Amino acid sequence: MSLIAIPAVTASRRLRLDPLAWLTAGKVTVGCLLASSFVVPAAGGFHGQALWLRGVVYPIGLTVLPLIWAARGRGRYPMAADAYLLVPFTFDAAGNSLGLYGRIDNFDNFSHLVGTIALTGFAGALLATRGADRLVTTLAASGVAALLGIGIELTECTAFTHPVATGYGAYRDTIGDLGMDVAGAALGAAALWLTGRAATAFDR
Repeated sequence: MSLIAIPAVTASRRLRLDPLAWLTAGKVTVGCLLASSFVVPAAGGFHGQALWLRGVVYPIGLTVLPLIWAARGRGRYPMAADAYLLVPFTFDAAGNSLGLYGRIDNFDNFSHLVGTIALTGFAGALLATRGADRLVTTLAASGVAALLGIGIELTECTAFTHPVATGYGAYRDTIGDLGMDVAGAALGAAALWLTGRAATAFDR
């Protein structure tokens, strides 16, 4: 009986991938989706969506934490923070590649909301390792997330060519996105407060 059980346990262990491997696979997938648009612009779903801007922001967002970690001499890797940071890029890449921005009403607003919640988790995961007071961590994390979200939206506002000649459509879209950024930062802060501290169990 034991001879049958041992291979089964061994097989289950082989199927289990390291969390860092899953994170790396996610980053590679998002990067490939963006890269495919540079090779065949019309096929990747990013056509007309400020591809040049994403070509700058994506590589920075996907590599900034690994580069900082390596430059500081390795040590404990900020797994939770890096996973949170991947969320906005995943949503954006999926939304463009699958055409969700054009097919689903308010998907852009939803993407901003989810992205800013994730950015709050990202900042909270980094700040939690410093042992700061929970209220200070929560407020600082939401502030960082709101700052990043607003910065991204202001950059988008200058990068996109909107179809409304008067600019009113662009103004309305920007205000709506900023509202979602603020709401996302608030919801992310509430989540951080309720859970005590950002999860860092996978950090190493």
